[in-house]
Amino acid sequence: MLKPEGFYIWVDNLDEAIVFYEKIFEQKIAHREKDRWADFGDDKPIKLGIYNYTVDGDDVKKGNNITPELRTKDIVVEYERIKKLSPSRITEIIVLEQPVLYKYFQFEDKWENIWEVSEHYYD
Repeated sequence: MLKPEGFYIWVDNLDEAIVFYEKIFEQKIAHREKDRWADFGDDKPIKLGIYNYTVDGDDVKKGNNITPELRTKDIVVEYERIKKLSPSRITEIIVLEQPVLYKYFQFEDKWENIWEVSEHYYD
């Protein structure tokens, strides 16, 4: 059986990414390995890391096809907070009513990664 361990975002400037994501998550990174890696620690159910792919010489197309979901209890507060951080793109808040009330918006960071922020009541 597999269980989610974590995920990491590929970036080309670790210092800039750390500043951006510390603002998004409103917390400081817990661990850093020179200019290659930083993460927010593994004391959470899923670990988020930031990987500077230029250190290993990887040739990467920016952006990808995975959308991490961040859950909140107040979609409007988070929307206004993230909008002030000037992401590359941000949608309006979208409301789905079936099968359960699901409110969300998406934003794109400088590295062309798309994030979804949601407020829902599945559990």
